[in-house]
Amino acid sequence: MSDLSARLEDLKTKLKLEEIVAEKVGLLSEMESADFWNGEGAQKKSQRLAEIDDTLNTYKEVQGAISDAETAEAMLADDYENKELIADNQKYQGIAESALAKLEMATYLSGRYDGLDAILSIHAGAGGLVRDGRAHVSALRRAQRLGI
Repeated sequence: MSDLSARLEDLKTKLKLEEIVAEKVGLLSEMESADFWNGEGAQKKSQRLAEIDDTLNTYKEVQGAISDAETAEAMLADDYENKELIADNQKYQGIAESALAKLEMATYLSGRYDGLDAILSIHAGAGGLVRDGRAHVSALRRAQRLGI
């Protein structure tokens, strides 16, 4: 479990969470002004605030999932033969791992050009049209699962 906590702390540094929170406070104070929507860039600032909220909410969800997994692990240490606790422990560890992996992916793909469209070309190699079609379908399904 310490591995998940260490990875989350690493993400906290990479996300620059303190800076993001300060930026959110600044954006909220700007949005309180009466002429905010009359100025230029209001829509971009609103979108940025939504991105910040999404990042902070995801971080809190991951933090909660790791906390739940740690609690389940601690309960399991007291009663290591309880099958229900074993199942709960595995469930919460899986949820925490999945949520953390999603946040890591979003963090690592948040560079200057990552919000822009891209062209992807898939070449399956030998095997003809059938294999090429399967490769495209497989890549499309993978992208849909990842939400990209």
